[in-house]
Amino acid sequence: MSAPKLRPYQELTNSELHRAVAEGENKIILCLPTGGGKTTIAASLIFEMIEKKRTVLFLAHRSELIDNAVDRLYLYGLRPGVIKAGRRGMISPIQVASIQTLGKRQPPHADVVFVDECHHSNSPTWKRLIDHYAESGSTVIGLTATPYRTDGKGLGDLYNTLICPVTMNDLISEGYLVPARFYGPPIDMSGVRIKGGDYDQKEMAARFDKRERYDDLLGNYRRFADGKKTIVFNPNVKISKSVVEMFQEAGYRAAHVDGETPTSERSAIVDSFKRGDLDVLSNVNLLTEGVDIPSIEVGILNRSTVSKSLYFQMVGRILRPFGSKRNAIIIDQGGNFRQFGDPASDEIPELRETEKKKKKSVGASPVKECPNCGLLQHLSVRNCIECNYLFAISKPLKKAVFVDMEEMMAMAHSSGDLAKILVKPWDILTLEELEMVRIHKEYKPGWIIRQLRAQSAEIPEIQDTIFRQLVTTYAELKGYELGWVEYQLKMYA
Repeated sequence: MSAPKLRPYQELTNSELHRAVAEGENKIILCLPTGGGKTTIAASLIFEMIEKKRTVLFLAHRSELIDNAVDRLYLYGLRPGVIKAGRRGMISPIQVASIQTLGKRQPPHADVVFVDECHHSNSPTWKRLIDHYAESGSTVIGLTATPYRTDGKGLGDLYNTLICPVTMNDLISEGYLVPARFYGPPIDMSGVRIKGGDYDQKEMAARFDKRERYDDLLGNYRRFADGKKTIVFNPNVKISKSVVEMFQEAGYRAAHVDGETPTSERSAIVDSFKRGDLDVLSNVNLLTEGVDIPSIEVGILNRSTVSKSLYFQMVGRILRPFGSKRNAIIIDQGGNFRQFGDPASDEIPELRETEKKKKKSVGASPVKECPNCGLLQHLSVRNCIECNYLFAISKPLKKAVFVDMEEMMAMAHSSGDLAKILVKPWDILTLEELEMVRIHKEYKPGWIIRQLRAQSAEIPEIQDTIFRQLVTTYAELKGYELGWVEYQLKMYA
């Protein structure tokens, strides 16, 4: 049987994986955004391995992930055995195994081991299995869209190579994913304890289990996404069931699932949602991974998190293109966008967190809400990207008037204005006035750049944006090329 055709970036990913293995790497993370096709790439590699008479093990921690892997392997004409409680295995060079089940058994031999959703790898059972296979000479390949621990740190103590060929923004630009539009109110989570790498579930639930929060959720759904196919993420079962009851009373078809829902019932509910028999599917800690339902149009984040990984996983569920879907709609009731920003704007991840990245990650994302359409967006945006509303500027930027500086200096000297300028504080001078001071005192251009950096710091939320604008304007005034601008921005970052 011939293998299904891969997308160009998936072929590139395969090549990079082959190169890493050829260079002797044996603990590799493959990072692709949600919807990028990690399981498809794994299946294509397994197809190659089987042709070379290698044995393969695919590890996953949820039934949905196991079933998804088996189904994808079937597309390649491969029939794996399954190691899982309640499933009878079969003899095959490919085994798809539940990590929980395999952790209680003698691990089978495998030349290549795939670890699905490997951002969980720091848990004891996962780490023990990964170390066992790596020490046995197997090649271990972790698959994830979010290679961070719950505390945001990298996984460099567990894996030695990270392959991240494309970003979420790349896939959106190429049409493999759709962009997200974010809406939602702020929420005060101060005083809620952190437990197990995230907000304490009981304390977080107390913030959300309030009549006004339910009313706000329903109101936002009606305003931004009325009638669209929706998945809801909640802090606990009680709240999830209350959300379902609220939607049902409002006339929508809604249902709840969680990890304790019997497998057959859970599958039936999810299948009903896929068919379009339900408008809203509400869940708790279940549908963040291994869910491939492109027809979902809306994600309601009815919870907060300090986990960047979890936030990205929730948003990622909604980004697959489908039909005429132009955007994914994210109704963020938990203030997560305000904390982390748009996942599509995230930097390329690293295996090991540097001190520079750690400092940059502290603090909330600079966000504002459009008063016209309600869209959440970066603070630096001048016009709303959805409705083109023009935001007021809290402090006008100092603008340059393009005149001959020698003429301007002569005029200032003759009128006595230069003397007045020289006694002013530098942080209130216009760009032209700064240039006159520089020329008069015979300072180098770097002096001006330092002054512009200081002026831009007056609005910390968009400091970098203002600094770039000021330096670019100065370069235009002086006739400098773009390369000079980029050099100054790098020197004075």
